[in-house]
Amino acid sequence: MEILIEANDVNSEKRKNAKVNIKSLIFNRKVYDEGPKVVVIGGGEGLDTVIRGLKKYTNNITAIVTMSDYGEDPSRSREILETLPMEDIKGSISALSEKEKLMSRLMNFNFKDDRLKDLNFGDIYMLAMSEIYDNVSEAIRKSTEVLNITGQVLPVTLDEIKICAELTDGTTIERKSNILKVVSEKIESISRVYISPSNCKPAPGVLEAISEAEAIVIGPRKLIYKCFTKLTCKKCC
Repeated sequence: MEILIEANDVNSEKRKNAKVNIKSLIFNRKVYDEGPKVVVIGGGEGLDTVIRGLKKYTNNITAIVTMSDYGEDPSRSREILETLPMEDIKGSISALSEKEKLMSRLMNFNFKDDRLKDLNFGDIYMLAMSEIYDNVSEAIRKSTEVLNITGQVLPVTLDEIKICAELTDGTTIERKSNILKVVSEKIESISRVYISPSNCKPAPGVLEAISEAEAIVIGPRKLIYKCFTKLTCKKCC
């Protein structure tokens, strides 16, 4: 129906400026729908950038996204609603959306009205979906259907995790934002970077998506980027 409407809509600007080839539209849609199954793993701006590029070639994208504040203080909205950290989830949903800028504005919109002051629309929406489905993982998966986005988004785990680092002198850093600062001040190398707790369970659907993937892409995060651009290799490695 969408193809026929687009091809026969004589009033649309697109129709006025160019002839629509129905066969081309059918072919393009088929190519995207039958595109390779790609799994992208990560979070933040790095993952979103990867998603923006991949969605030009396939509709079969599964974003397995981190869901943690990494030990940072939660936003005021999260404190009030008592929700899990969804910033990276909201970012990936926006990146997969056809109207990315509009979706991003919606998901990151903070109310200013006194009745809803400090509350974030994305947090309220995800809380409502979680209560409807009584399951955070299912709520995120269903959100991709409700919002009609390309592909799907899955949380990597539902456990609260922190990114930690251990330096060569035995110092342990439990806040992601403090790693670069402490390394620079102590002039010590990072011995290892790890998550705590180390026995997190994968969320439902994650292992299945990975096993069915034809390609797996790891999206870099800012921490990795900063380590290799602001610190010397001797300090970092």
